[in-house]
Amino acid sequence: FRSEMLELIDENYVDSISTDSILEKSFPDILAQLDPHSSYIPAEDLEEMNIRTEGSFSGIGIRFNILTDTVTVDEVISGGPSAKVGILPGDRIITVNDTLIVGSEWTNNRLLKILRGPRFSEVTLGIKRDNAEELLSFTIVRDNVPITSVDASYMITPTIGYLKINTFSEETYAEFLTSLVALKQKKKKKII
Repeated sequence: FRSEMLELIDENYVDSISTDSILEKSFPDILAQLDPHSSYIPAEDLEEMNIRTEGSFSGIGIRFNILTDTVTVDEVISGGPSAKVGILPGDRIITVNDTLIVGSEWTNNRLLKILRGPRFSEVTLGIKRDNAEELLSFTIVRDNVPITSVDASYMITPTIGYLKINTFSEETYAEFLTSLVALKQKKKKKII
């Protein structure tokens, strides 16, 4: 019935349409009927999703947010390229390679495309920092940035260990086991 319906639309609809685009638009609604964990990832978003689950990517090592029309650094990944040159949480990115990136036309995906790049390539950021009057310039050499799943792993009492997983990727299981073994060596009897 489904293929017949699409054929009827394709053959008899007054305007020319793409049945592929009709299907593409209907997939999220169809999958939403299954369960809360099933969702459709459009092809243009698949690369970003794969980066999040593979365990590393080549970039500058920050997490950012676009507030109103300004890019603000939320987190600087410890040991990453941005941390090495002195980028700080709260810094506002005003330029990337002399291109002004302030304005409503900047999206996360568009910004990620210019911040990520080949390993060992350079990118220059113009940073506005609260305690500096002038725009600060930082040249960052892109490098592999690990995406870690385990945020914390430590003993909260002499016998209770705490382990926090923030996301799931290809490396989550290995990170979890490594953290669990370390806690076990510290004589953990219970784990949170």
